[in-house]
Amino acid sequence: MLTEAQIRQAFERRIEPIETTAGYRAAAVAVGLAVVLLPLLYVAFVAGAAWGCWWYATVAMPAIFANVRNPKVLVLAATPLWSLDIFLS
Repeated sequence: MLTEAQIRQAFERRIEPIETTAGYRAAAVAVGLAVVLLPLLYVAFVAGAAWGCWWYATVAMPAIFANVRNPKVLVLAATPLWSLDIFLS
């Protein structure tokens, strides 16, 4: 069992800092960059998906409806937008 004096003495000693290696510092920088870049990458993916949906609704769908007369193909062509509507609801 430690005495009070031993505990106080343990906190009075100076603790020498440990030098970090270049590999440790490089890994810390890499982790820091990942923490910043991954959310930006996620936002870019979401923006790309939103742009793709907008393009599909404004460019591809009118072209499909203008050139195709088969109702089954039209339903199949509209399915991505219906599923997006269900997902966002």
